[in-house]
Amino acid sequence: MASAVATHSTDGGIGDVHHVCLTADGLALSGYDATSYFDEDAQQRGPLAGQPGITATHGTATYRFATEANRDRFLANPQNFLPQFGGFCAKAVSENDVYWVNAKTFLIQDGKLLLFYDMEGGANTKDFWLDSKRRWDDGSHPQGSDVATRLRAAETYWKAGPPPVKQEGGGVQPTSK
Repeated sequence: MASAVATHSTDGGIGDVHHVCLTADGLALSGYDATSYFDEDAQQRGPLAGQPGITATHGTATYRFATEANRDRFLANPQNFLPQFGGFCAKAVSENDVYWVNAKTFLIQDGKLLLFYDMEGGANTKDFWLDSKRRWDDGSHPQGSDVATRLRAAETYWKAGPPPVKQEGGGVQPTSK
């Protein structure tokens, strides 16, 4: 498993300077095709693996794509496909925290790509994000909150500047494909 690193980007997104979740070799989304998350059948099949020879660089991140057409679609308007919160876990960012993600666990909410991480014991934070009535065992959101409220909280924290990545080996860190 390649280790993950956090780096900075100054090209758009939410906030002027933000962290970006990358593999040690500089890949965003663990090498999955950024455009494929937005395909109609993506929730059922998952994101497509990007090909090493079909890439584009945006800021400090290298994105891989399954096809040249997908790469061209990304290059035409990267902001439409970039993961929110630098590709870190949306649930964690909504609590002013930063965690690596499982790039295969995602949600498109309000046209935005949100990623989530695997907790110890196999649960994924996407389930917590979607279940607004669930009391989160980690003490956050004791009365629950709806997904729109969570997204607004995450955007507020991210604009203020995310905290340093504290996670050491927890969750599933991105790996190259």
